[in-house]
Amino acid sequence: MRQGGSVAKRVLSLCILGAVMAAAGACAEEESENPDPRAYPRSDPDVGLNVALSEHKIVLPKDARGLRFKVTTPMDYELDLTFRTKCGNIASFLQESNFRKRLKDGYAPSIIVGNAVHYGWELGPKERYAGLAEKKSSPQRYVVVSHRNKKTCQIFLYSNYS
Repeated sequence: MRQGGSVAKRVLSLCILGAVMAAAGACAEEESENPDPRAYPRSDPDVGLNVALSEHKIVLPKDARGLRFKVTTPMDYELDLTFRTKCGNIASFLQESNFRKRLKDGYAPSIIVGNAVHYGWELGPKERYAGLAEKKSSPQRYVVVSHRNKKTCQIFLYSNYS
């Protein structure tokens, strides 16, 4: 009798293990990757960068390089974005993207700081960056500009529709 009970336990354990593995496999199949090599892992594969930029009202400088992004949908439709550009292009980037607020020296919105930790972004010393937050706009948008050297700036941006 005891032997039959342990066989039943093994069969039950194997059934549970099989169900867990099947569920994990189904989840993995549902979670496809964005085909753009610049996308961070788990970026929505159905929303391309150009669509997200347009819908979040972002106009990239022509010399934008080192670009990385993540689009998250459907909840708040978030865009996380970073790229490098010439520091001389910052004013036109902000103007063409219709930012209304001005950059504040040494200011980094907390959402950007959190993303910096998550993505491994380096903001640099406080005197070398400036930021802005447009919380009452649609979408809400946050930016930090970090001066990497005299000519190159790194842009960190977070935007969402909440």
